[in-house]
Amino acid sequence: MKTYPITAVLLGLLFLSCSFDYREAQVPEDLEDTIPNIVLKGFRQTVVSKGKVVLRIQVEKAEGFERKKRTIFQQVEFSEFDEEGQLLTRGRADSVVYESDTRNATVSGKVMIHSLREEGKIRAESLTWNDKERVLTSPEGDRVRLEDDKGSWIEGKGFTADLRRLSVTFSGPVRGEYVVEKK
Repeated sequence: MKTYPITAVLLGLLFLSCSFDYREAQVPEDLEDTIPNIVLKGFRQTVVSKGKVVLRIQVEKAEGFERKKRTIFQQVEFSEFDEEGQLLTRGRADSVVYESDTRNATVSGKVMIHSLREEGKIRAESLTWNDKERVLTSPEGDRVRLEDDKGSWIEGKGFTADLRRLSVTFSGPVRGEYVVEKK
């Protein structure tokens, strides 16, 4: 096959003269916060430490927003295990918004967390976790219910749980029932 230097030069000039304008394909800055960088559906994750499962998470949909350092999970179920493989905590929620830079989270929609170690449950429509302060709160007007596995319960509005001080407070109306075990 014979090469034609002039043809090669012309083709080279043609390709060099072509420019692609990617600006049209870029997402406008005002939309960057609304369009996820990644979307996962039917997501399941199992975390293993020292050969034992320590966490299982099942999510119907996860959307990651890299610039905002935020992940939004839909229809979440999780189970946490100790180093022997015994179930410690299980829970579910309709939605979880996790901020990876602060490790804060807002959990909402039919929230239920059951701690087998503490022998109790928490039920709410919305809870916010502040990792730095180690505080779990609900919106002021939302009702939160705490139940123990023996049948006692307390519910009220304006819930705050300070895990550093191991205290729980309600700022609004509270009601409950204490069950005494017969010996």
